[in-house]
Amino acid sequence: MGAELLHLGGVFSALLLLLTVPFLPISYLLFRDQQWPKILFSSMVMGCSLQASIGTVWSHLRIQLPPATQIAVLAIAWLLLLALSFWRAGKRHIVVCTIDDEAIHPGLIAVLLLGFVVRAIHPLEVAYLGQSDAYTHLNYVRNIVDLGILNNPVYPAGYHWILALPSLIFSVDPYYTARFAGALFGTGLILGIYVFLEQCIDRRTALFGSFCAAAFPGMVLLMKTGVGSFANQFGLMLLPAVFMSYVLSVSARSSTSNDRLLLAISVLGLAAAVPMMLLHVLWIVGLERLVMLIRNRRKWLGTTSGTVLLLLPAMFLFSFHISQLGGGQRLSLIHI
Repeated sequence: MGAELLHLGGVFSALLLLLTVPFLPISYLLFRDQQWPKILFSSMVMGCSLQASIGTVWSHLRIQLPPATQIAVLAIAWLLLLALSFWRAGKRHIVVCTIDDEAIHPGLIAVLLLGFVVRAIHPLEVAYLGQSDAYTHLNYVRNIVDLGILNNPVYPAGYHWILALPSLIFSVDPYYTARFAGALFGTGLILGIYVFLEQCIDRRTALFGSFCAAAFPGMVLLMKTGVGSFANQFGLMLLPAVFMSYVLSVSARSSTSNDRLLLAISVLGLAAAVPMMLLHVLWIVGLERLVMLIRNRRKWLGTTSGTVLLLLPAMFLFSFHISQLGGGQRLSLIHI
């Protein structure tokens, strides 16, 4: 059990170190008037979504270059985003933060630990990955590590580029990443639900909602505590980011346009890893826009035009992926 705990900690630490820690300064500059849960969650979303998006394009280009070149492109994207965040921070007035009587958020920390333990128990108990899909994902990750591309042109490659990064940088065995990474994205979902509800409702509701996602038996399907790592776990983590940033972007509650940037990046992650979730998001946004057309026509055109512009990069990425497939392969994508 001790060795398994080390592998779990190694995978968890590698993913955080590679896809969250580098984006913390960017998130801090964008949301420096916010508390640490939103800064941390935004960092996870930005890092994972950018890696997934770049990886998806890279796989379809089928460039015969080592995977390290794709990592270099990710580093360039990080530098550009860091420069943008410095520029946006310089344009803003000095932020005077109000004193928070619960800045540490001890309740959230307890809930995150509980949710992580719940999701780590089953992978620690058994060595097999559980379902055939999990072994398919493992094979795709090994494709990327060995060849630099995903051999299957139908399955969106974004999630597998995320899982491959610890192996490409730290030589982590892809088996352990495929076995334990789901606990990270499940914990990210808990954090995302807390941030979403805290931003849009209040802190008490946020703590209750995150606790339900962490350990309430009635939400066992959302917990996904089984062995193996799946793309929909990552997609579920992105949904709170998408809906939170969308609500703040179309309402007067958003003090800056940085939530709009987070919206554009998070939907890019959906397009790269779980495009069927993106289609559901587009349906929901479309229905909300129709309702607002009836309720508030005066501001509808400007808000809707801005939303479409934010969603365009994700729709272009999805269209690019579809364009690389044949007719029969496009039908197969519906079942993913």
